Amino acid sequence: MKYLLISLLFFSCCGTKKTQTATADTTTVASTDEQAGNGSKPDTVTNPLPTAGSTANKIALYFGSMASGPIGDDFLKQWLVNFNEKERTTITADKFSACGKEGEYIIVIYKNGFDNARENKFTGGLQQLIDAEVKRRKAENPSSGSVEIRQNPVTEEYSYCRLGSKKWL
Repeated sequence: MKYLLISLLFFSCCGTKKTQTATADTTTVASTDEQAGNGSKPDTVTNPLPTAGSTANKIALYFGSMASGPIGDDFLKQWLVNFNEKERTTITADKFSACGKEGEYIIVIYKNGFDNARENKFTGGLQQLIDAEVKRRKAENPSSGSVEIRQNPVTEEYSYCRLGSKKWL
């Protein structure tokens, strides 16, 4: 009886890992098929990589984790909405979820209608906002995550996330 219980436990653990791998592979294949136009089945969790704004200037924000998960993104959404209204630009964003073991995620911001002055104002303001928020969060909890900004990221740098993307802004 003891050996039966041990073997059942072993097979149930192995089966769970196989299921998770198959799900991740299915998600990747579905996104690739949808991009290529081979089949479009709607999925609310995993969307194909965004095509709207793909030629626009992009910034990717990597919300990392040290131990207690990444910091929230509410501060960023409000700032982007305010910047959009004030500067009369077009900013959209997608959020890529499940990019790590502790809830890491990536927000890709697509920018249209930016001249050099607006671009400098946006980049400087965004850097200042993120630095202030990370500093504030670190003062509350030293093990909170950080945020990394990447200019003009390549799609392959953030398309590995297990839950894919969804419209964020």
